[in-house]
Amino acid sequence: MYLSNSNSFRFIEEQLKKRPIITSLALVVLLLVFYLLLVIIIQMYGSRGADIARGTVRFIVSVPAIFFLGVLVRQNGFKFAFSLKGSVKALLFCAPLIVASLSMLLQLFGTTNISENFTGFSAIIYFQLSTGVFEETLMRGLFMTALLCRFGGTKKGRLLIILANGMVFGLMHPESLYLIVGAGLIGMFLAAVFAYSGNLIVLMLFHSFWNIMSSAMYASGIDPQTFWHPFFFASQDFMILHLATIVFVVLTIIFVVFKAAPFSKRFPGVINLN
Repeated sequence: MYLSNSNSFRFIEEQLKKRPIITSLALVVLLLVFYLLLVIIIQMYGSRGADIARGTVRFIVSVPAIFFLGVLVRQNGFKFAFSLKGSVKALLFCAPLIVASLSMLLQLFGTTNISENFTGFSAIIYFQLSTGVFEETLMRGLFMTALLCRFGGTKKGRLLIILANGMVFGLMHPESLYLIVGAGLIGMFLAAVFAYSGNLIVLMLFHSFWNIMSSAMYASGIDPQTFWHPFFFASQDFMILHLATIVFVVLTIIFVVFKAAPFSKRFPGVINLN
């Protein structure tokens, strides 16, 4: 593969093998910065087709991220990222949130007017699919794998990694305080599911679905940034479903902290634990 023949990529490969934690975290930052620079360039040339352009950039930047993730786990990165192994475990946790979010969305469609924002929704779906691949590869794959192998063998280690991942993920969504908190909770949930299942493909699809749902809320006249506001839902049914979602996320994190198997047993070649 061309990537592995490049001197700079070979240097990064060596660093991943010698210093997997520092190198993988540095790669997350570098790839995010690279993506943001490309987005700035796209915005300089106008907004027409911006969702398609940004989505394509996210898919492109995901390629080296997946490649380096493969180096980290000592197997083909694409086979790892899109593997069905552990998918049943991941689905068991994600399914309740999918049902809950669909229920909320259907009720919103019944109580709000559909705006003209649905025009070009296919481009939004494309962008959100790229978001699922891009952010899960970086934030769960590269961010967490080495950390879980090194420190995830204890309850305290798993808890700290899940909390740290969620906090960083929340800060990546700074549009409002409620969105930071909401994205942080969802980030912790995704981190917990990854720590338990080791599966990325289900998280990519779930992440994409969640974002598409948020886009649909916006298209229906609801600002998704207010979704995590504690008094957002006037309906008691909305409030109960909303609180149940938060409780489920918290219980998932607690369950994984106490029950997840050490990650190092799945990928013993990632890091020298001695």
